[in-house]
Amino acid sequence: MYTKDLDTKKETLIFDAEPTFIKKGVIAQEPNMSPDGKCLALTLRGTMRQTGIWNFEKKEWYKTGGGCQIDWFPSGKKSF
Repeated sequence: MYTKDLDTKKETLIFDAEPTFIKKGVIAQEPNMSPDGKCLALTLRGTMRQTGIWNFEKKEWYKTGGGCQIDWFPSGKKSF
């Protein structure tokens, strides 16, 4: 997953599924950044099938299920 500065067009890698989960063939899809920018809700496919939240500060994965897609409530307090 990358962020892109729309003024400079510079892209910055913020998350890479394979090294994070130490499993070849893991593909991250449907990324949704929390409103405060501290967490990333996403779906894993390929050699893993999960939904969850990556905490950037703690560098921890919180599995929420084996489902298809995850997103944030408008308040940013919870995911669904």
